Amino acid sequence: MFKRALIATLAFSLAGCMGTTTEESSSSISSSLATISSSRSSLPQTASSVFSSIAPSSVNSVISSSSIISNSSSPAAVAIPSKIQSEDFTGYQDSTPENKGNCGPNQPVDMQPVIEGNIGMCDINWTAAGEWLEYQVTVATQQRFEVVVSLASLGQGKSMSVYVSGDLVGEVLAPALGWATYRNLNVGSLVLPAGEHTVRVVMNTGGLNFNFIQFKKETLSVSSSSAQSSLPSADNLRLGRNEWEGQCANCHGLDGQGGVAFERPINLLQKTRSEWIDYIYNFMPLGNSAKVACDVECSTLVTDFMLAGYPGTELEDVSCNGEVEDHLNPPIRLLTTKQYELLIGDVFSALNLNLDNLFPQKLMKDSLVGGFTNNSGVVVDNNNLDDLLAVADKVGDAAASQFSRLVACGTTDNCIEQFVLQYGRHLFRDAPTNTQITQLMNLFKEASNTAQGIKSVVMALLLSPQTVYQYESAVDTRTLLPGRELAARLSFMIWNAAPDEALLNKANSGALNTKAGVIQVANEMLKDARATQGLRQFYQDYLHIDPSFNLLAGAGGTTSAPKGECSTTAQCKQLYDGATDCNNGVGGICYCGNDACSQVSSVGNSGVEFGINGRQAAEDITRFTSYLTRESEGTFQDLLLSRKAFVDNTTAKIYGVSDQQLASGNKYLGGSKVMLDENQRAGLLTRIGFVLHGGGQAVGLASPTDRGIVVRKTVLCQELPEAPGDVAFPDLPDPAEKTWVEVVKEVHLAGDTVCSRCHKPMDLVGFGFEHYTLNGQYIDTYPNGKPVDASGEFYPIDGFPAQNLDGQSFSDGIGLSELIAGSDTAAECFSLRWVNYSMARDTNNSEDACAVEQVAADFKANNYSLSELIVSIVSNPAFRFRNPE
Repeated sequence: MFKRALIATLAFSLAGCMGTTTEESSSSISSSLATISSSRSSLPQTASSVFSSIAPSSVNSVISSSSIISNSSSPAAVAIPSKIQSEDFTGYQDSTPENKGNCGPNQPVDMQPVIEGNIGMCDINWTAAGEWLEYQVTVATQQRFEVVVSLASLGQGKSMSVYVSGDLVGEVLAPALGWATYRNLNVGSLVLPAGEHTVRVVMNTGGLNFNFIQFKKETLSVSSSSAQSSLPSADNLRLGRNEWEGQCANCHGLDGQGGVAFERPINLLQKTRSEWIDYIYNFMPLGNSAKVACDVECSTLVTDFMLAGYPGTELEDVSCNGEVEDHLNPPIRLLTTKQYELLIGDVFSALNLNLDNLFPQKLMKDSLVGGFTNNSGVVVDNNNLDDLLAVADKVGDAAASQFSRLVACGTTDNCIEQFVLQYGRHLFRDAPTNTQITQLMNLFKEASNTAQGIKSVVMALLLSPQTVYQYESAVDTRTLLPGRELAARLSFMIWNAAPDEALLNKANSGALNTKAGVIQVANEMLKDARATQGLRQFYQDYLHIDPSFNLLAGAGGTTSAPKGECSTTAQCKQLYDGATDCNNGVGGICYCGNDACSQVSSVGNSGVEFGINGRQAAEDITRFTSYLTRESEGTFQDLLLSRKAFVDNTTAKIYGVSDQQLASGNKYLGGSKVMLDENQRAGLLTRIGFVLHGGGQAVGLASPTDRGIVVRKTVLCQELPEAPGDVAFPDLPDPAEKTWVEVVKEVHLAGDTVCSRCHKPMDLVGFGFEHYTLNGQYIDTYPNGKPVDASGEFYPIDGFPAQNLDGQSFSDGIGLSELIAGSDTAAECFSLRWVNYSMARDTNNSEDACAVEQVAADFKANNYSLSELIVSIVSNPAFRFRNPE
């Protein structure tokens, strides 16, 4: 048996988390997590406060305060049109006294051979912001030239400007394809009179390599009206990329390096800008003889996109009122119990683990923070630290006793290292570092026997921050997420599970490096059956369904409250009468604060005929929403109005579905497809999973207040005023003599009081669900024989801005659903809920406003498609990029 402190300290001391150096992370994580195991404090919540981050240093970034001005390297003016090698400059400014590279003993600036050892053919390296090079050119007769530069870079956003005789020709972004992967980029065109001119190239940023500058004679033709005198705008480059991805990329690749039809790269130097425009207009795409598929405007946009080096991610900053978006980053996030369970089940599938035994309901019950269990505000506490250790202990025992099922090479040191590499990659969603491998191997070697060593390694892997947290590397500048990190974001959102080997391989191949690539992969993931897991988690959290909740059939009731202070307070009487603060099940205790008030003698709402539990309710919603999202191109309106349902034996009874309908319906995810009674049901808001909101999902009469609060806050994202702290809770009349609506109207809504002003926006909406008992069964009359009145209205919220539903009335839950289905407010709120879920935090703030607004606009433009909403979110720059902290 392992000591908790030893295992926690060893497990959490693994290095490399959040981009730290090996030495830093070994000491900081080890010390902080050793404290956790002994003091029971919570695990760190954010990357910035816990894990130090060091971005990879740029190999060609030079920082110095000194400045050196020199005369010339090659003073003779060059006749153009021609190509001028970068090293043939006539003047320069270099910001460092030393010169790196291997281009001869007297090289004046930082240079490196284009081909190693070939002195005389060099390019300019190790550039820094503000450095410049000058070239002298001469023109025989006045003519127009296109200016092209050859650049390479490792990072995004590296740019150069070109000036001729003091006038700006244009600015270009270097392609981020590697230090030696050059692209020829069109800077712009200009007319030069006869004579000599000074050309200056200026490094706007450091971090780019410069090979040559070329002046080409421009030929004007059909594209002459499109002659370019400056760098294409970002908007035009985006439009060009859209045309390229839609009409060209399939044959030529996303970056022009080859695709299905043409494996070789496009040689951009074969033609001038005008010639490319003419060629694309006349011949592209193949079969464009009518010149319809890509007209002159399209040809111009595509040409400029090509000559700009096929720019991609650097064009994807979201603009809002002319400003570049500065969205917040998702903080480091604890995996939910379900995600951790699925991760262990997938990685250790060979052990045939009983996950229900590993994760009993009482363990690791996730908290809802900001409406979702995956919120980054959820932290490890005293209880789930014990749970994590208990799970790791059981898996460690199983691995030690069945190790041959995991790897077939035995238990030698080499075999254990193979195990660490293979299983560590899956658990960490990244390859373990050399330091991590060494630490784990030491753990194995220091154990008293082989079985204990294997168990130590497995427990350390399972308890590592890289396993139990979803984390991302810190960055110094706005950066596209590395493939493995973006794969994790996609997988945990769409599948509610860690990325599998196939998705990680796609990420490593560059399939997620472009928006188009992410869209393609996301659509493939939605077709995968595992997408149902992600939909289940979203809607279970969205509707606040507690899987452990259990509502039993019966007449319902509680014993009389015992004598004492607790039972005589008005507040406790209200809790008792409504049974909203009781443990579930017969024998459960009702509480007022910490004082016991009564004991449950039987469970159920008046009129509840059939029992239901949280898992059944969640599965009912999952089948419905999965079908709409994955199988039928469903919309937000379908979600609220469709009468399709997929029922099992339990839900069929509640929905009033006959045995014949149940037997004849097409099967989907364990349910039978049926159409519910159009006079009783609409979509989501009239289904079991929603109407369980009525008594806090506990026993007692259904509460229109609770149901109205959920509509206002969850479905419409509306704020409600807080109840005054000194409000007196009145005694409630006996509901046996009056309907519950009559009771609520008498106590909550009578007159113009503090109570009525607070309750009208909630209760009048909640009345729409009076036809549904706590278990979701439809009734026309109350148990006392009085008819159900489910009419209500959207009463304006006192002190808050007017909403587009204000003042509208309805006769029942179907009418209420129809109003919400036609509300832009509701659709925008729904898209916001999905953004919050995807980013694992609240995004209703000024920093995220641009992304939230763009997703909502895309949702509307796509006819409120449920699947397209998910694709829009994951392809949005806020999901794919990370900003500096």
